Amino acid sequence: MIETSWEELSPEKFARVASVLFSSVNEPIQDSRLKLLQILIGSNVAKFQRAGCRQKLAELTKCFFSISINPEIGDILSPGLRDVLSYCLPEEIDDKNLLAELNQVITLLNPSIKINMRFNRNILPRITINHKKFTGPVFKIDKNGVLETDLCAGEFLDACEYMQMFAQTNDTKYLANVASCLYRSDRKNYKTFESQQQSELFANHPWLVAIWILYISWQDYFSSHPVFGILFSKGDHADIKKLSSGSYELLFSFAKDGYGTIESLTMMSIVDFFSLQIKTLKDAVSQYRDMKKKDTEIAELLKISLETVKKF
Repeated sequence: MIETSWEELSPEKFARVASVLFSSVNEPIQDSRLKLLQILIGSNVAKFQRAGCRQKLAELTKCFFSISINPEIGDILSPGLRDVLSYCLPEEIDDKNLLAELNQVITLLNPSIKINMRFNRNILPRITINHKKFTGPVFKIDKNGVLETDLCAGEFLDACEYMQMFAQTNDTKYLANVASCLYRSDRKNYKTFESQQQSELFANHPWLVAIWILYISWQDYFSSHPVFGILFSKGDHADIKKLSSGSYELLFSFAKDGYGTIESLTMMSIVDFFSLQIKTLKDAVSQYRDMKKKDTEIAELLKISLETVKKF
């Protein structure tokens, strides 16, 4: 039976799918879909290369991509065409019953496609290297969007820094650093230096790209969160979000203000850490406004964006 969601994939299949998506940036979507379907069904997919099968191919691989069109146009489409366009690019549609309507609106659709990086759980809970097991974070989102996670502030913030380095350099050694931040033999403790020391173990591991996608999905969850989203700004890379303030600046600032030691803050739940950051930002903005500071001045003083200031 073919998998219809990310969560149904085995860790091995997930890693293979991630590798295809990682290298698919500059190739035709049809080629990527064919490679993905090959992984899912494990047999020859040549029949899907011919005309008349493009829409079916898109349907079978729709869980891996997110397609959006001009929302104003979407409201006037028939339910059938609107549904197909949620997973199929206009040029992939070959249903004769939809083509007449499609041709009337095709120049107005402005379709865009991106990788769907929303997962309801960590699909790679463990990694084995040289017979040694490393456990990754718990990250579960229930049907109501409630998160259960043991991600700690230290590992999340360090991984964020390494993700930025990878986005800037495309050097996969930083992916190994990300993996070593998130996967440990003892998840009750985290130290940056120990993480750096074990990164060589993860070098060239075939699941590095899968971990990269997982981490981006976690960033995406927080950056689109109705409360925590204001803490993030768009990075240089299209898929990378970054915290508005530097990782170590946050830890040392909170320790200085008496919220705990560096060690305790490092092991603090990332949800609690972000909640603390929201509180301190809100308090600081309020204090500066009481001092009659302008929002532009507050943004400069707190080293955050003007848009973030305006949301408090």
